[in-house]
Amino acid sequence: MATFNRIARNVLQKSPNDVVLLSAVRSPINRSFKGGYKDAHPEDILMPVRAFRSHIGLMLTKS
Repeated sequence: MATFNRIARNVLQKSPNDVVLLSAVRSPINRSFKGGYKDAHPEDILMPVRAFRSHIGLMLTKS
């Protein structure tokens, strides 16, 4: 138990090198053997997400 507490304390300790996510975008999660996207390639699923992200980038640069 003491080992677990020590590991948990180390994991939860903040560091200047920590990565912080500021936003996230998801693609459809329908890709299983019977799902609607079962024959789709990952590139085809992510294309709308990438197009949306590039549009956001353009909006930010225009302001």
